[in-house]
Amino acid sequence: LAWTKDGKILISGSSDSSIRTWNTTNWKQTAVLLEHAHGVFGIAISPNDRILASVSGDQTARLWNLDNGQPISSPIQHAHNVLCVSFSAGGKRLATG
Repeated sequence: LAWTKDGKILISGSSDSSIRTWNTTNWKQTAVLLEHAHGVFGIAISPNDRILASVSGDQTARLWNLDNGQPISSPIQHAHNVLCVSFSAGGKRLATG
């Protein structure tokens, strides 16, 4: 789970491979992101609240544009399942593990 800084959006990653965004004022789902092939183990929002990073059992990390829900680039391939993800404080770097 990850919250935007203003607390208006909550994002969840799931074992069904989906990522869902929720409007926290009415708790309605606003988007479903469906590019991962296996469960989503971790998500992180960039410090500017514009980019979402997700990692999965499909051995990829993905970057998403939170303004339109679209992938930003091709998946970042890993040799094994990816369990965690974090942006640096300035948002210029991404760590996965």
